Amino acid sequence: MAAVAGSGEPKSCTSAGRRPPGDPGAERSGVTQPGPRFAADRGGMDDHRNRPASVGTTTRGVVQLLLGATLIVVAALTLTPDGTGWTWGSPINELRWYVTGLDSTATTRQLLGNLGLLAVPAALVVVLLPSVGRTDRLVALAIAAGTGIELLQYALPLGRVVSPLDALLNATGAVAAGLLVRHLQRLSASAAATRADRFRSAAHSQPRPRAAATSSA
Repeated sequence: MAAVAGSGEPKSCTSAGRRPPGDPGAERSGVTQPGPRFAADRGGMDDHRNRPASVGTTTRGVVQLLLGATLIVVAALTLTPDGTGWTWGSPINELRWYVTGLDSTATTRQLLGNLGLLAVPAALVVVLLPSVGRTDRLVALAIAAGTGIELLQYALPLGRVVSPLDALLNATGAVAAGLLVRHLQRLSASAAATRADRFRSAAHSQPRPRAAATSSA
């Protein structure tokens, strides 16, 4: 109990001549200790602070598994052989194809597929590493990933179309997904901070009869 008295918790006013907090003999000299209700509130706050750590550890493992699975899917979609050699995809021709073919199901599917290819992996990376959610880091990582896929399609005899526009679309979808997750993280953190403030305010506003009795003595 003496350790609690010197732990920095709010203390009630005591009369002159009492020993200072932290003195080994403080408990014997009559320094007021936190009442049972206040101690229970402190315990509740400690549990509330510790709970996200254990949940976060479990969530992190699940997210890592999901990230690995999505990367395997991306590799299967982009690096599966479809012939030999490679074909250059002119950005101007492909852009014209997209713009003039939006009424085509095949064109729309191709466009959405390129935008969504790296969206899920990018979102999961930001969940694991929130610092990656900064716009500059996210853009750099997304462009590197999109460019890396096209370079592999160029270097390997996969029979794929090497398209700078595809890389740009892949990166655009990744950046959009990462920024969305980052925004949701900020909203969640703000809501959690508000709940914590309300909890602390409610805990400190509860009466502590034992402390009041000692102060009046």
